Amino acid sequence: MWRQLSWLLLTASAGVAQDRPLAPLVRGVFQDWMGAEENGTFRFHTADLQEYQCRFTSKTYFEQDHRRTYVSGIAKGQSLEILSERMAEPPRCRALIVRVVELKQAPFRPHPHALPAYSPTESFAPRGNLLFTGIVLRVDEGSIVLRNRSGVRQLIQLRADTRYIGSGLLDMKQAMPMGRPVQVRAGKTFEGDVEAFTILWGEILKVQ
Repeated sequence: MWRQLSWLLLTASAGVAQDRPLAPLVRGVFQDWMGAEENGTFRFHTADLQEYQCRFTSKTYFEQDHRRTYVSGIAKGQSLEILSERMAEPPRCRALIVRVVELKQAPFRPHPHALPAYSPTESFAPRGNLLFTGIVLRVDEGSIVLRNRSGVRQLIQLRADTRYIGSGLLDMKQAMPMGRPVQVRAGKTFEGDVEAFTILWGEILKVQ
């Protein structure tokens, strides 16, 4: 009883938007549904936050992940693509095809000022007069720990412009392989600390 009363109140509040003609093909965000799986109504709102209600029947085709589904399999907040036809009687909309669509996010593009400024001479005159080869034991925020074949551990500081190259491609620090051999071209600071200029791993390391 309370559910039916709530539904009537919600439907009444959506009356203004429902009076507006709905385009035959529209996208919206699923809210809820009422009735049986083969005959009922569902509500959704469009990008301009206008709320609509559509009827569905056993002939309505619901699709999710390229497979047929039912209205009960759609969760609140999922994005829909709705092909419908106009009806004379309320709710004045009958759904023919309802597809759950995944909204594609724009690819992440780091701000150019956030990218490290690599030396333009790095390819033919690499920086650093020290060369370390070993297994990565630990990666911290500003340093790594290597273990060479003799078992000696070496702490190496990471710079803001340290280059990480894996399998011949410019990679990121997060992709550095743990427990696998890497080669580090490094140098010493005025304080005597070892800092990395370039860290190599993968197929490109075998060529070295």
